[in-house]
Amino acid sequence: MAINFPSSPTNGQTLTVGNVVYTWSSAKGAWSASLISTTARSNNRIVNPSMISSQENGNTIGTGVYFPADQFAMSPSIAPGGVNIQRVQLLTPRGSRDRLRITITTANASLAVGSYLGFVMYIEGNFVADLAYATSYAAQAILRFGFKGPAGTYHATYRTASRSYPAPFTISAGQANTDTEQTIFISPDAGGTWAFDNTIHTIWITLAAGTSFNTGTANAWNASGTPIASPSQSNGAAALNTFELFDVGFYVDPDYTGRAPDWVQDDQLTATMQSQRYWYKFMGGAGLFSATTSAVRVGMPHPVSMRIANPTTSWTGSPTVHDGTTTRAISAVANGYHNILMSDFNFTTAAAAAAGRAGILVGAALSYMPVSAR
Repeated sequence: MAINFPSSPTNGQTLTVGNVVYTWSSAKGAWSASLISTTARSNNRIVNPSMISSQENGNTIGTGVYFPADQFAMSPSIAPGGVNIQRVQLLTPRGSRDRLRITITTANASLAVGSYLGFVMYIEGNFVADLAYATSYAAQAILRFGFKGPAGTYHATYRTASRSYPAPFTISAGQANTDTEQTIFISPDAGGTWAFDNTIHTIWITLAAGTSFNTGTANAWNASGTPIASPSQSNGAAALNTFELFDVGFYVDPDYTGRAPDWVQDDQLTATMQSQRYWYKFMGGAGLFSATTSAVRVGMPHPVSMRIANPTTSWTGSPTVHDGTTTRAISAVANGYHNILMSDFNFTTAAAAAAGRAGILVGAALSYMPVSAR
């Protein structure tokens, strides 16, 4: 195809042909070509977007605030109603193995003002710094996700401590309880205070919300982090419903293309390593028994750098310490002395060992130290 360039271009003059922009340089006496973006930026800002990694709970059903997959949680408060969540293996339309399923086990047709229920995804501010919110060059974002549920109006809400953007989406009677794909456009926020550091932002897929949480203005930035819905929100807890979430993508779209990029399936290793920045199982470490003969200090590098310098720790099961001769049960764990690169614990053992003797923490599938920077 012949291109009809201007015969006497001025410096910086452009000519657009299809998705190519030609720019004239008087200094070079030539046109240079560059491609126009046809989609949002391709890197998905969601950690573990296909829920392939679940270090903590695998496919076990859970209740309360519960992580069925890394960086994905259920946040429920629908008493006297009941609800559970589970990761299940059911192939998605885009070919992923896993999805999350929320099941209402006891219905609540009349929500209290402070009730809420939703899938919650956690995003670190560092990962979305190019949204450039609160500046004159703030960018649009695109949220795309798979959703299955009963007919009704629900919300996808981007939320921080001080800002929220509730975007409604509707499941028609014909779409009810079938796999759908939802695409939400989130307008740039030129105001507010935004922390693009290690601060956690959240995305809610809101299934139910009482009046304390459903008063947001739809498709707009609200000057409060409280709303997770607008008044059009349906009560998904009113019947024994089932909801499923899968294949989540969150993309920055500075050129306002209005198109999400192609879905890219994440792999198990990458998803798990990225997730360990926020939570992992401390399964083993080495240290020395102190002069008290029953206390041992054990340390080990984190598998990846953690989001915060002092992650929270506890213990699960019955971890033990081996001193080269005897395995000793741990009776207490003092506060850890952590940083972003290393875990460090003080343990007290039920039986004494010789001071200065090496102590090796021995973990197992059900005995470990959860390290959390969520």
